[in-house]
Amino acid sequence: MVKTVQTPIVSGRAFTPKCNERHFNPREWKKLLQFGKTLQDLADGRTRPTHTRAQRFVMVCRGKEEPKYWYEFLWLKYRKECRRIKEGDSDEDRVQAKSLEHKRWETETQAATTEERVYEAEPWGSRDDWKKMRRGQFRDMKQRQRE
Repeated sequence: MVKTVQTPIVSGRAFTPKCNERHFNPREWKKLLQFGKTLQDLADGRTRPTHTRAQRFVMVCRGKEEPKYWYEFLWLKYRKECRRIKEGDSDEDRVQAKSLEHKRWETETQAATTEERVYEAEPWGSRDDWKKMRRGQFRDMKQRQRE
């Protein structure tokens, strides 16, 4: 039986997320717990969308529209995390990949610092050259004032 929802997003029904809380900021997690059941019902087709925002949400879930509202972004983020967990990409794998990446970065930077770097001098000249230039500018300014 398909239920009809009278408001675009209804809160108050229990929702148990299938992913970890640490992938969301506290505000997102609170909203997910509050509106997750309604969003899940709309996305799975158990509830018929009656308002334009609910219809748009269903279109976003099907990939026919780009997300625009906060709950669309939140639901897509939730689905992405669920899919990542389902595929077996655990947090330990992420941490291990980051540590390997960090080790690679450390070895590259150490190799770069051990190499002798040669810096070319800037073509600006010496301090005396700068003073001569400023004297010339000052002299030109005085001549313009006299004219």
